[in-house]
Parts: sequence; structure tokens; C-alpha cells
Amino acid sequence: MMIKCTSINILTFVACFNDRLPPLAGYYASQFGTKDSGRLLGAFINNEPCGVLIAEVKPRHSDIIYIAVHVEYQRKGVFSALLKEFTEQCATTVRLKYAPEQKGGDYIDRYLCKMGFHSRPHLITKVISLTAPSRADWNKFLSGRNGMMLERLKERGFYAMPFSEAPTEFLDSIYMEMGKKFPAHLDPRHCPNMILEHHSFITVQESTPVAYCVVTSADGGKTAIVEHMAASSDLLGRGVFLPCLASAVNSLLNDGVCAKISFAYDANNNKLPKIMTDDTWFSDMTVKQMYEYILNK
Repeated sequence: MMIKCTSINILTFVACFNDRLPPLAGYYASQFGTKDSGRLLGAFINNEPCGVLIAEVKPRHSDIIYIAVHVEYQRKGVFSALLKEFTEQCATTVRLKYAPEQKGGDYIDRYLCKMGFHSRPHLITKVISLTAPSRADWNKFLSGRNGMMLERLKERGFYAMPFSEAPTEFLDSIYMEMGKKFPAHLDPRHCPNMILEHHSFITVQESTPVAYCVVTSADGGKTAIVEHMAASSDLLGRGVFLPCLASAVNSLLNDGVCAKISFAYDANNNKLPKIMTDDTWFSDMTVKQMYEYILNK
């Protein structure tokens, strides 16, 4: 069985692949298939579309964003063929993020290592189901010192506002400070997943945004992801992230649409707010580890 891998454009993806692969493939194809740096690689068996690789090629490295294989062609070498073809085309370092505990993760982990990729911890994800017990735990979380901190911040003029209601100048103010007061890699404009604007919040003081919490979803809203959370560099250590984080969680609990909420953070980040690692509500979550696989060229 001959597998042919070739570059495709967004029109070919829509015509041949869109109805055969998970909806997430269509989302990433629309995001990256129209960019100059985006790459779509399609796999065919006897002229039948069976898989796609979506990537972004940058000057110093290439990021594999998503790989999908039609269910009828899984375990037939399509994943391997797509990965092999793409890495052979690249002249730069290739990066791929994956969680080994996902379905097929053990096989993929072994295969990537065999190809020459080396892995390092990338993201730790804490997941909790939004149920009645979790609501009770959250209320307990807010009833102690964290609730007192929120009250003190409120007295000092800090308040939270959803992205969906924020004036344009507030968002522009955040974007202008990227790489200055806010970390460049936590730019809300560059989230790989769909932003839930009604559940994403900004902490504001005297009409100045000082922190933000960006909530996204990769599965159509079933699971909420607290993907980006940052505070202004001149206010670090003062808890100003708490109003926007608390507002986001309260919003998700009250909305009742998302079944789960996850918090993802860099596995090598030593400057996390203490509550993210020590507090009961966070520490009781199911922990998943994502690794970054790197193939140096």
C-alpha cells in the first residue's frame, strides 16, 4: 500500500479532507492554511485522502501544530509517512508538542524518539470537572485568605472585566505592552485555540489593564482551558491576577456549559503564583504532562 504525501492548499483541504477528519483539523487548517508561514501536508492512499499534517514554518524552527489520520487508515503508517515527509522537507529544527498519556501516546513517544526527537517537559495541565462538589470546593477557596485578598484588591480599586465587554483601548493597551510589561509568549492574539471571550477577564485599576486571564477551548466549548494568565511586571507578587482568575472560574461555574476546566502552565516555570501549586482546589486536580519533542537539524 503506497502512501503519497504532498503539499496541499486550504482549498484542497476543504474539498478532500474537511469532512473526513475531526473538526479540530478544520480549525487549525483555516488558521494556518491561509498564512504565508503555514504548511498543509496531505496523505493519500490510492488517491484517497487519509491524513493531514498542519505546521508553521519559522526562520529558526518549524512547529507541527496538528496531525490527523482518518479512522479507516489508522495504524497503516500514515502518521509516520506524514512526519517523515515533513521533517525531510525542513531545514530547521522541528518541534512537536504531545502528551504521552493520550491515546496511542506510548507508540508515538517511542516512534518520535526513534526518529531522533528528544523530549523535555513542556506543559503541566491540571484538570477538574465542574460539578457540585467542585463548586463547593471553589467557594471554600474564596472564603479564606484568597477571598480576603480579593476584598483588599477591590478596596484599592482593582476590578475584573470580561474581554467581551472590554473597550478596544483596554485590549490595545495590553497588546502595546507585549514584551514589556507582559510576557511576549503570553500574547492573547496568538492563542492556538478558540478564545471564550465571555469567560476571559482583565484586571483593571484606574482604567489601566494590569492582568489578564485568557480562557480558550479546543473542543468546541466542552472543556475550558485557562491558557494565558499574566500580570504587569511592575505588580508581580501582589495578587492582581486573582480578580480576573476568580471571575473566569465563577463565570464558568455559573454558565454550566463547560464540563471541565484545565490550567496549563510551563513545567519549567518557577514563578507561578503559590496558589497554583499549593492550594487544595488546584492540587486536587488531575495532572497531565505534555512534552515538547525536538528534532535538531
